[in-house]
Amino acid sequence: MQALRSALTAGMAAVTATAVVAAPAINPGPASAAPVTVSIPVHNTAASSPLTSLIESFAAAVPNSLAVPSDLSAIPNSDASFPMPTAAAIEPLMGNHPSTGLIMDAYNAIEPWVAWGVDLAAWAIGWVPWVGLLSYPIRVVYYTGEPIVESLFQVAQDVVKLNFSNIPSALVDGVV
Repeated sequence: MQALRSALTAGMAAVTATAVVAAPAINPGPASAAPVTVSIPVHNTAASSPLTSLIESFAAAVPNSLAVPSDLSAIPNSDASFPMPTAAAIEPLMGNHPSTGLIMDAYNAIEPWVAWGVDLAAWAIGWVPWVGLLSYPIRVVYYTGEPIVESLFQVAQDVVKLNFSNIPSALVDGVV
């Protein structure tokens, strides 16, 4: 055993000496080059308001009947009446919106609490050994089935409102 150890030690010493002698010396690189200056064009962004294009696009999108009059001042005048849009101007914008009514209002009020309960149950099950592997499938099943249930509630709302023309699209939106 001693002979093997001395042979390995002599071999390692020979390999180390060969590496030191045979390896090229580290040559210093060329003298450092002069620093390079780069000029980047700078644009004054404070000269223009970023909200100007947003305000202009909003003004173009608002119908004339709902547009804000240009004679409004920064300080409101208590004598002037506030421009109110008429119901005839608002009705085409709202249309016969399907998600209004008692059934959908109840669904929209209860659904966030059900989603919270599902997330809480999935979290709690996640702490149980081996059963915790089902926490992710619980969420997947709930969030996959929730649009279908929402469309069924929407169909019930449309039946109550006698809006039969919206029923096929509600089913397709929920299933697809």
